Amino acid sequence: MPSSTPSALSVRNLFYLAKVYAQQLNVGEDYSQARPVIGIHLVDFELFTETKNQRQQAHWRFEFRDRRQPSVRLSDQLILYIIELPKADRLGQTDRQETDLQAWIKFFKHWKEHTTMSALDSAPVQQAWNDLQRISADEEERYKALARERALSDAVTERNFALREGEHKGQAAMLRRQLTKRFGPLDESTQARLQHATQEQLEHWSDRILDAPTLSAVFDPH
Repeated sequence: MPSSTPSALSVRNLFYLAKVYAQQLNVGEDYSQARPVIGIHLVDFELFTETKNQRQQAHWRFEFRDRRQPSVRLSDQLILYIIELPKADRLGQTDRQETDLQAWIKFFKHWKEHTTMSALDSAPVQQAWNDLQRISADEEERYKALARERALSDAVTERNFALREGEHKGQAAMLRRQLTKRFGPLDESTQARLQHATQEQLEHWSDRILDAPTLSAVFDPH
């Protein structure tokens, strides 16, 4: 399931892409000196799923084009690539030009699976996998800390977005996704508890989800 609501994720993607672009120039500098900025975002969930065509596409390229005449581009300065890793892994690739890209996708999805990784014949991916295996325990903890910081930012963004929308149901659904992602499928009693919770309870549980060691600890009244 998504780690961010689509609207919040889209805003975040555009914000950081535009921020990198804007920070190139100082006051008074020629705008023509700005260089193109290309964002590449790998997401570990399926983002676009509303239609069959969307479900059959994993690689996306977004840029400034006219809606009625897409051949007319305003600029090549800002481009955003999004790759939905689960979808790309499921669909696979048939174009030989994308062989290395598919190998990288398998790396991001299956780096813990020795059999799958050993079968890849991409030299850069094999080198990356070998390097990853040599990472020390301390470095692994550092990566976990960085991931936790990012998860905290995502959780705060999700919560604030839900609160601004004023949708109690959306807040409960968001917390249900977070709990499932952290602790696995929820039993019926937990789902019922979320469904009938007050807004204050949902906010309190959302604050505790990142630090609670177990599912029961999230709901601990103390």
